[in-house]
Amino acid sequence: MVITDAMIRNASRRAAADRLAGAKPYFDSGYTLPQAAKAIGCYPQNLRRTIRRAAARAGVDPETGEPHPVGRAAANGDADAGFKIAKRTTLYRLDGEDDPRPVLEWVGTKPEHQQLAQGLQTVADALASGLPRDPEPPAPTETVADLLAQYTITDLHLGLLSWAPETGEDYNTRRAEQAMRNFIETAASEAPAAETAVLAMLGDMLHWDGLEPVTNRHGHVLDADTRFDRLIFAAGRLVRWAIDRLLRKHARVHVVWCEGNHDEATVKALRSMFNAFYEDNPRVTVDTTPGVYQHYQHGRTLLIYHHGHKSAPKQIATAAVNEFAPQIGQASHVYAHLGHRHHDYELDHGYMKAVQHRALCARSSHEARLGYNSPRDAKLFIYHTDHGERARFTYPIGMIDAAPEGEDD
Repeated sequence: MVITDAMIRNASRRAAADRLAGAKPYFDSGYTLPQAAKAIGCYPQNLRRTIRRAAARAGVDPETGEPHPVGRAAANGDADAGFKIAKRTTLYRLDGEDDPRPVLEWVGTKPEHQQLAQGLQTVADALASGLPRDPEPPAPTETVADLLAQYTITDLHLGLLSWAPETGEDYNTRRAEQAMRNFIETAASEAPAAETAVLAMLGDMLHWDGLEPVTNRHGHVLDADTRFDRLIFAAGRLVRWAIDRLLRKHARVHVVWCEGNHDEATVKALRSMFNAFYEDNPRVTVDTTPGVYQHYQHGRTLLIYHHGHKSAPKQIATAAVNEFAPQIGQASHVYAHLGHRHHDYELDHGYMKAVQHRALCARSSHEARLGYNSPRDAKLFIYHTDHGERARFTYPIGMIDAAPEGEDD
């Protein structure tokens, strides 16, 4: 510990200032705190307490005598980087009726949310930078440059538990994963040899978004069949397998992974990780747009993607113009793909067609109690650079048979 002149000047009482002034020469001579306390005739703990209080009042570190970073920032009316001053409390001493003198100030700080989010993103990027790169699967020998194959999956709800006596059919993480695998495998084997593939995951890939299986906004308890760690592992494994499978069919794969109302935070992290994982692979691109609207330009055909929790098919035309006006101006055909409501619906806005998709998941107990029900399927769309939609193929759940081999978890 040290004693400085600033600490002596800021001592709370004359007796404390005298004690510090008496001990300072001994500290300057290299005495330890117990030795200095013995030399001036006081207990070591009392001297330590006096030094710490005076240091706090002076805004310095009692161990070094250097200005404390929070005290220094507060003196300048600011806070440390990444923090902001939340409140100040100042204690004044009245030496006279009209002459108040500040003697002590408490400064409370709290993290800046934007800085905190940027810090977390930096950590995720740093962790992803050390991952081994994926060996590139063999590319197809012949593809059609004008064609794009869009593999559309929405509302898979990995982690959802559905019990047949209550909802009409069984569903869990293993069944969800198998349903998506079977769709990708079947659709890829039947799709034309388009040069470009879009893996369009329209949100709610995961059933919940944190350690507790509850909804983000309202905290409603969800029917869950597994742990969050296993959920993350299953999602990463499944998407990586899907990308590799499509690379064997198509020359390029573009990954669109929309955030949904059930997984808006987790998807951001997974997108960043996959982008880093495939960053050295020229055949794979991952859309890391931070907003809720994403797009892909295929010649004069513009494809827009959104989960549907912020803009329904009736509102998506306005949102699309606000977000993608330059791209719309260059396109002859515009399509917006949405999920969220678990049933098919299409709306023609003139310049754009909005396509709402059925879910691939089974219904939950909540939906069963409300009487909601809709057939389950996933769709493959074929788009042309100049002529827009050329074909679509629907894969009902009965066709791709979501039941995996082995017992359910």
